[in-house]
Order: sequence, then C-alpha cells, then structure tokens
Amino acid sequence: MTDEAGEISNMLILGIGVALFLVIIGIWYVFLKG
Repeated sequence: MTDEAGEISNMLILGIGVALFLVIIGIWYVFLKG
C-alpha cells in the first residue's frame, strides 16, 4: 500500500467516527427534546 492509500484510509475512518458522533448527538438531542 502507498502512503496515499493510508491517508485515504485514515480520512475514511475519521469521517466515519465524526458521522457516528453526529448521529449520537442528534439522537441525544431528540431524546432530550422529546
């Protein structure tokens, strides 16, 4: 694997982590509002 592939993999993992974080915050916000 090249360095570019590694960077893309790291960015993908980071993106998934941020997406999950936003989903959890969204569910928590709706739960509090409801």
